[in-house]
Amino acid sequence: MTSPMVVEFNAQPPGKSATGTLFLGIRVGDEDALKSLEAAQALRRSGLHAELVLKRLEPSGAVNIPLVRVESQAGVPARTIAVSADGRVPGVWLDEVDGSSLQSAGLESPERRYMQLAFAWAQGIQPGRYQLRIRLLGQPPQLASIESELLVAYRHKSK
Repeated sequence: MTSPMVVEFNAQPPGKSATGTLFLGIRVGDEDALKSLEAAQALRRSGLHAELVLKRLEPSGAVNIPLVRVESQAGVPARTIAVSADGRVPGVWLDEVDGSSLQSAGLESPERRYMQLAFAWAQGIQPGRYQLRIRLLGQPPQLASIESELLVAYRHKSK
């Protein structure tokens, strides 16, 4: 993707089973849970990376929203770090979103099993209008054969 995809959306308050953190990433789905997991793992290992910029659209103008990502290395606990000012993220990680809000909005089929891969999170999001600009970088050949879709959703609240 040489030019960025730009998506504007309204963020409603998070539901009871959601956090105030917005997931920015992609999802894959299949009727077979194992196929969905295999596709997600292939994307995770592929080196898929992107540039992301999230802005809150205010009457006075657009305001950049800081993003964070999870960094993990073998033998070291995962940690959350800020995404650099250029918005580049070096990969994706498996994550969970609030499925109940996606189901109530008609964005999830009960017959399919979904896996989500996050590029970044926006923490403490307030309801309002937002713009996400995303550009995939270094598209690996594996991406062409895997059906995936952009997903912006609140993260699932842990029990």
